[in-house]
Amino acid sequence: MYGDTKKGANEPDFASPGETEFHVLHDHKLKKHAYVTGSNSDERLYFMHFPTKWTSTKWRASFRQGGEDGPELYALISDGGYARNAFDVVATDGRTTSCNRVSSTWETSHKWQFESALSGASYTWQSKLHWTGSSEIILYHSEDMSLSRKERRVVAVWKRNAYNMKKSGVLTIEPEYLGERELIIVTGIGVNERIKEVNNNNAAISSSSGAAAAAAASAAS
Repeated sequence: MYGDTKKGANEPDFASPGETEFHVLHDHKLKKHAYVTGSNSDERLYFMHFPTKWTSTKWRASFRQGGEDGPELYALISDGGYARNAFDVVATDGRTTSCNRVSSTWETSHKWQFESALSGASYTWQSKLHWTGSSEIILYHSEDMSLSRKERRVVAVWKRNAYNMKKSGVLTIEPEYLGERELIIVTGIGVNERIKEVNNNNAAISSSSGAAAAAAASAAS
């Protein structure tokens, strides 16, 4: 069930109200796939199966409980294309949460908004880059986005380190939002993937534009 805090038959023992920190790691054997652990455990709590996408932005990823063979909790579906810049999170009961990009294509701070199918609250993930190469994706209440960062209510923070090749980041969820922890985790992973796609696309456009400009300049000389 969406965001259900009750422990299921196959759910690990981590699911206590006090668990607020989750580590998202790459599976070095499975490359694109990722798994999620708690703060002090190597036990895999969730597993994300990403397809081999190559250059495609149209994909379906599977978010599973436990390991690779665990039951699917959500499907992440991207319809492809940068015009929409969205992906859907579909629960096993069919309820769908659409996560939509609300920042412009060339903004350095990416923003993605979704409405929780559990609480009905609207949340916005926003990226923040540090000069050290590390970055954060912070989840706020959407209605607070017009306020300064210090005034906004923080729901969760995903801290990423560009130099850590194995760990995608550490996600900390504020205790009062743990009832929606699975939705927060899965949208965070989806946003992280989409940000990489958008950045890669922008880099490709810049490279192509630069090459075209150089060719034009060479032809004119």
